Amino acid sequence: MNETQFDIVSLQKSLLSLRPKDRLDKLLNHPQTLAVVRQLPAQDLFITLKEVGLNDSLEILELVSPEQFQNFLDLDAWHHGRMDPIALGTWLESIASANPKRAVQIFRELDVELISLLLKMYGQIFDVNAEEEPQEMGLTHSTTPDGRYIVVLNADKAEENIVYFLKDALEQLYQRDFSFALRLIENVRWETASVLEEEALKWRDGRMQDMGFAPFNEEKEILAYIDPTAKSHTHSLNICATDKPNTSVLLREIKANRFFYQALANAPDDLKQRVLNELVTTANRVHVALGIDLGDVTALLDTVTHTLNTIETAMAYLSKGDSVQLQYVLAQNTMLRLFQIGHSLALKIGRDFRKVIADPNSGLSGSGLLRLDSPLAEVAAGILLSEPMYYAGLSDLKKIDYRRFEDLNDIASTAAAIAESVFRSYLIGPKGIGVTEEKLQELRNDDKAKMPTHGVLLATWLCHQLLDSHPNVAPLEQAQVEQLWNKFHATPEHTSFSNEDMNQCHILIEKVATSLVPSPSMKTIEEAKQRTSKYIQLVMDAVANELSAIQSKPIDLRFISSILVKKHEGYEQQRQTLS
Repeated sequence: MNETQFDIVSLQKSLLSLRPKDRLDKLLNHPQTLAVVRQLPAQDLFITLKEVGLNDSLEILELVSPEQFQNFLDLDAWHHGRMDPIALGTWLESIASANPKRAVQIFRELDVELISLLLKMYGQIFDVNAEEEPQEMGLTHSTTPDGRYIVVLNADKAEENIVYFLKDALEQLYQRDFSFALRLIENVRWETASVLEEEALKWRDGRMQDMGFAPFNEEKEILAYIDPTAKSHTHSLNICATDKPNTSVLLREIKANRFFYQALANAPDDLKQRVLNELVTTANRVHVALGIDLGDVTALLDTVTHTLNTIETAMAYLSKGDSVQLQYVLAQNTMLRLFQIGHSLALKIGRDFRKVIADPNSGLSGSGLLRLDSPLAEVAAGILLSEPMYYAGLSDLKKIDYRRFEDLNDIASTAAAIAESVFRSYLIGPKGIGVTEEKLQELRNDDKAKMPTHGVLLATWLCHQLLDSHPNVAPLEQAQVEQLWNKFHATPEHTSFSNEDMNQCHILIEKVATSLVPSPSMKTIEEAKQRTSKYIQLVMDAVANELSAIQSKPIDLRFISSILVKKHEGYEQQRQTLS
């Protein structure tokens, strides 16, 4: 490595800790600015330009090579396999503002298919020798020096700048390389837009693979499920390897407090280099697989964080909490494999849950998922998405949003919540206390969003027992609710049911639960009793809280939501939140 290369590598490393504007200033103040800019990885330079803003980066933009500029368009001017003329026009307008002559030089070096596609989209070409005459001259037009062709250019107001750039570029090409301009015009005349776009996309995809990306269909494999416990995997994706030190600005997301950083800090240089190279490539591929716009730098940085979180989740899982093993885990696995393992831990919860839902005895088929208590219902909704999401309300009761999984704690708490959902579903379902879709239809409630939850159904079933009636989930009549209120207020504290009543509930429901052993989430009789005890306490505390707030009779049934009650206008039940 010569002195100049060493200087550039050192500079690139120093850029990692700088804010975007400071990064730009450091490049401009360098004595070898042009050499540095031309040797920066295209994606790093692209990120800096986008973060600072193209209009504020013109001094750097005019120094880029045609290859770098083409890469900028590859990253930002294609969305889901289609060329985005607005984004492409923004880049062309910016380079023209930076240096008009340089802009034409770069334009000349772009893929001829891409240039042709632009002209096809915004222009019509008329051959004067063939007596073709335009009806109108459009927004502007250009005539070839030999007078043979008239290029009429037109666009909506929002895209006028693209048209004027194309006209200027064409007329300068006439002077600089007339033969190329004529070939371009002929290409536009005879090729269809779809063929030009397909050819331009092929060239673009080839360059993207050189930058470590792969076609979207291949990238989706990254999000496919693999068995996290398997020692070897039947499929793996190639990682773009390089022997150059990776100084990508994406690496700035590796904070010192991450155990990924700590595991890498004392690693041998060759391992460190391999891991960082793979990390950048894996993050880029994940970003493509998620279908996110490559030109959205903020989203790309979020994807890097997500990729790091997922890899760290896998590292924690494979090391079994032993920090000494973390570096070994890095050495024995590619970053891609670690991402797939971490991602598959969440996928596995959803896959296993779907198997339970398919069991007719689980009570989760039909509208069964709507009967889950909160926040279990929200957790289930997140884990069953094609790309599983973590329900933030599980760890913070003030939150109701979803986010990506961040660590092994998120995986563990979600797995525990789903296990609890499965337990409650079997307990309440056909083989438990006997709730079925048919029985719930008797409630005459057509709004499935207001279906009674597991907690409400169990509380209703137990309250019938306390009132010495046959346990069932039929809504309680006004007189029954007031009888229950009398029973509750007969206790000295008026804050909970009597020990005798609670023991009666425990004996009855534990008998049901133990009859279900073994079943998912209830492998042993002891586990069944423990889960049942906690759940009984939870639902009966909800009933007690409502009854304790009522000071006199007659009771207004509108304020009873912890059990099913019969109301004058049919049966209606609100969802009771059980935390």
